[in-house]
Amino acid sequence: MLISIIVPIYNVEDYLSKCLDSILSQTYKNIEVILVNDGSTDRSLQIAEKYVLADKRVILISQKNAGLSAARNAGVDKAGGEYVVFVDSDDWLEADFISEFYEKIKIDLPDFACCHSQYDNISSGKHYIYGENYSFDKLSGELILQDAFLGKNIHTAVWGKIYKRNFLIENHISFEPGIINEDTLYTMLVSLYAKEVVFVDKVLYHSLERNGSISRSPKAQLFLDMDTAFLKIKQHLIESQRYEAVEHIYKARYVKSMLYNLLQTAQRSGYSQFKNLYDVCLKETYYLKYGSCVTLLSFRHRGMFLCSRNKCLFYSVVKLLNFCGFLQMH
Repeated sequence: MLISIIVPIYNVEDYLSKCLDSILSQTYKNIEVILVNDGSTDRSLQIAEKYVLADKRVILISQKNAGLSAARNAGVDKAGGEYVVFVDSDDWLEADFISEFYEKIKIDLPDFACCHSQYDNISSGKHYIYGENYSFDKLSGELILQDAFLGKNIHTAVWGKIYKRNFLIENHISFEPGIINEDTLYTMLVSLYAKEVVFVDKVLYHSLERNGSISRSPKAQLFLDMDTAFLKIKQHLIESQRYEAVEHIYKARYVKSMLYNLLQTAQRSGYSQFKNLYDVCLKETYYLKYGSCVTLLSFRHRGMFLCSRNKCLFYSVVKLLNFCGFLQMH
């Protein structure tokens, strides 16, 4: 089974070699590696070209800067594999990433599969794993969407997963250009249309947390784009006649995602900037309107939501928790 690994590249010269080395040293060899250079202005393109010359499995696409979504979509269009994998160009894989997934998908051929991911913080040197051990091997039907909305086992990030390419094409699932929160929209759509998802109960993907990430930059677009993503999700739910059945967990997930952006903003900005972005969240989104559904979330999320009703209190609590190393609310 040929598996396509798609790596969007933009100005990651310090991290790209480690990423590609981890991919090309996979114990499962029947792969193609599609590098999409999205208008890099550093040495990323030159590094990518060296890997193309060194390994015939590597394919390079170079385009004008169009953003992460466009780069990933270009990779899917070029892919010839039965399954596709997305790897961010500053992340890296365990050597058995593909082989572990292959053992899970080769019989049932699920629409997608998930593994555990470890976050490696470049500043603090700390490492932590998202979520808990899986208590089951697979999910099917309505349970998939419910799990994704409540963030139990299906992680929001598109990496750390493997997707059946025909499933993506048949359901017209692609990345939305021009928004920051493309992963949220994409993961909810694959969860909406999937009939079966399987799980690999191992840490196989490493995500590097570093300064300069677009998704970590405090700006109004974080909140407005998240709102846009959820409105598009709602539209798909309505069209598939499933909105009424999941309305409450949809709203709970909306609140959780906005709360995560508030937390990130409080962590990474001064109070003057934070209070302006706080007003964007509370006044220009459905964050407060959907607040009654927060009861479906975990105790810590409910507590932080209540705290967020007071701007100054929330900012102070987040700064304190962050200083003490207690704030990990992915």
